[in-house]
Amino acid sequence: MTIISDIDRALTQDINQLVGLSPIVDLLVFYLADMDLLKGVLFMAVAWYFWFRGDSGVRAHVVNMVVIALLAVVVGRLLQSGLPPRLRPLDDPSLGLTLPAHVTPAVLRGWSSFPSDHATLFFAMAAALAPISRRLAWAAAAWAAVVICLPRLYLGFHYAGDLIGGALVGTAVAFIYLKLSLQRFSHAMVRLAKQSPGPFYAAGFVLTYEISILMGDVRQLGSQMIKLVHRVAS
Repeated sequence: MTIISDIDRALTQDINQLVGLSPIVDLLVFYLADMDLLKGVLFMAVAWYFWFRGDSGVRAHVVNMVVIALLAVVVGRLLQSGLPPRLRPLDDPSLGLTLPAHVTPAVLRGWSSFPSDHATLFFAMAAALAPISRRLAWAAAAWAAVVICLPRLYLGFHYAGDLIGGALVGTAVAFIYLKLSLQRFSHAMVRLAKQSPGPFYAAGFVLTYEISILMGDVRQLGSQMIKLVHRVAS
């Protein structure tokens, strides 16, 4: 792990030399990293597109994609909580990083750096697209790597190892779930959409909205509940 950590630190410091050369680039990267429209919203738009375009078989794959996304968020959060905490690059003063405009060390304080929740979620969803279209799955993975993960490396939110680890975790979650072939559940959800469209689409809207913002509301509620339990217990 020391070798990997040393490589992570060296790569982070090398990339950080680009920060500050162009304030405009720094600002664009910051907004790119913060823009849900190019992340979760885009992936969920793809899911809804195939839901309304495809037959019941394709719709079952869309259900799988949503379930895989939810599982990826849970698994990623459990790993962040269960593994030894890892300080994010921008929180580590020993790296001597130059922070881009609008980035402050407190922005993600309290969240372990490994694995990257973004990489875990979006590589899981990219892999979940494979049964629908392998080309689309590869394109989604490339988008996740370049548009979603790379800016987080540039801004000091994550080390490269955090992003690679998250990508592997997310892909593994999708692979294992798809191998389980839980077709009964997927097709049951497709039938439910026909039998009870009102409740189904209301729940579908809430789920896909939360996924599009990385379950931000749910995670925030969970964090506050944990803090409350700790206060009561103490």
